[in-house]
Amino acid sequence: MTRIAALCAIAAAGMLLTACHPPEVVQGTVVRVDEAGQVLVLRDELPPNDEREYAIADAALNAPPAAGDVVRIAYREVGDRRVATRVMGVSRSAAAHGTAAGH
Repeated sequence: MTRIAALCAIAAAGMLLTACHPPEVVQGTVVRVDEAGQVLVLRDELPPNDEREYAIADAALNAPPAAGDVVRIAYREVGDRRVATRVMGVSRSAAAHGTAAGH
């Protein structure tokens, strides 16, 4: 019984720590996606419009991102990496749809 109580206490502490540190969120344009390395390079929409890499291997995706798409990424800093927890498409590029721009 004490073992179960200890496990519940550890799980509760983990949830509280996660809740205290919500993920960061960034929005911008996908520059490129390295599917083999599971890395997405994003140009931030806010000045100075930095390009940054995000690990997307374990991220929830509503659609596979493609260069030119505008996406919003929820991520956590893990060491020196930005690890995405969710990649949400805001708009798809015309090339991803196979249509001409503006149509």
